[in-house]
Amino acid sequence: MSCSNKQHNVSWHIDCLHLPFFREKGLTGKGIRIGLLDSGLAVNSHSLIGKVENTTLISYSGFSATPTFPTDSSGHGTFNATLIAGCEKDGISLGIAPESSLYIGKVVDGGNTIARILHGLDWLLQFDLHLLNMPLGVLGSTPIFQPAIEEIRKRGIIPIVAIGNGGAGKSRSPGWYPDVFSIGSFDSVGNPSKFSGSNHRYGKTICLKPDILAPGEDVFSVGLQKQSEKRSGTSMASSIVTGIMALLCQSFPTIHPFIIEKMLKDTCIPINPTYEHRVAMGLISPKNAYTNLQSISNSANLRQIYPNQPMPEEPKKYIDSYLIERCSSLAENQVVEAIFAYNNNLTRESFQDYIRQSGLEKNIAEIQLFSNFKMVLIQATPSIIKAMAALPIFTMASDAAYCKSKAEAFHFR
Repeated sequence: MSCSNKQHNVSWHIDCLHLPFFREKGLTGKGIRIGLLDSGLAVNSHSLIGKVENTTLISYSGFSATPTFPTDSSGHGTFNATLIAGCEKDGISLGIAPESSLYIGKVVDGGNTIARILHGLDWLLQFDLHLLNMPLGVLGSTPIFQPAIEEIRKRGIIPIVAIGNGGAGKSRSPGWYPDVFSIGSFDSVGNPSKFSGSNHRYGKTICLKPDILAPGEDVFSVGLQKQSEKRSGTSMASSIVTGIMALLCQSFPTIHPFIIEKMLKDTCIPINPTYEHRVAMGLISPKNAYTNLQSISNSANLRQIYPNQPMPEEPKKYIDSYLIERCSSLAENQVVEAIFAYNNNLTRESFQDYIRQSGLEKNIAEIQLFSNFKMVLIQATPSIIKAMAALPIFTMASDAAYCKSKAEAFHFR
């Protein structure tokens, strides 16, 4: 596969994706609601006027969400939002789905990144989304986002996640999770980008993630300066796939989005065997997916026929080693912020009652319950955090900002 610019003012990925084919059919992503967690959005983003329905700023601590227009210090969030839904700029087609609606949370410009991402996911669930784009990830093989991803899937939302830019054999969380739509990057000649990550657990030739590769090198969009610019990364690839998913969901509203996701995987262009350890399925082919979806679109009740998944195992308890090491090294006059997943349907009040009955209420400074995911963010003294991690009610415990443990022994629910 080779994609070269046919016109000097059109980014090469437009040709690869056959975007004119979709435009001729009037497909623009209209009516499709997309969540985006990233570094925010530049206030001068004229290419996104009328495209952003709601925004929030998740505090550095992860405890609060402020309904305000977030700024963007790096331009990463602005670039990806424009790739999904931006209008044409300087004669260059920018957004794949320019009439889709964006819901943007600022979560990754510092602070307690894990807590901020979880709070952002919790905030997004109020909007009845079709798609979620996560052009982000944290170092380490932590399963701490799994309860959130499970709930997102249960609600029929497709979590589209960048695999990360660590290169072959390396990935970020949650990009390696089995139940995310994991995206890597390929270049203009159809080879995996050198930086594109992968997860191949059973040897060098069987790749588990990413699921597919999409254009991610020298891609045009708009950054902080309102000018067209090029960037590279699996973040750009995941945003492009999000836009393509929006076009297909608009075109086939009677087909379950999970089937559309599967079709994008099944209709990929096979990759050069030299690189089969870099991607599970191959290179994205939106036109192939469209053709195959069209052939089944007359079937009855397609939104209802997505097969049920097998009953998962109960998870083993997961406690991140960094959290315990940190708690052990700090004095009791300091505080630690930690994330816990619990296994009961608790309200904030019943959770506080449980903690009170456990005798651990003392020295807990702050609590933020993410009830959509059965998770809680707690600020407390080191000894209290360690004691809480041992309680049977909790199935996971992680530092709010960083993870260290590997998760191979963890059984996903």
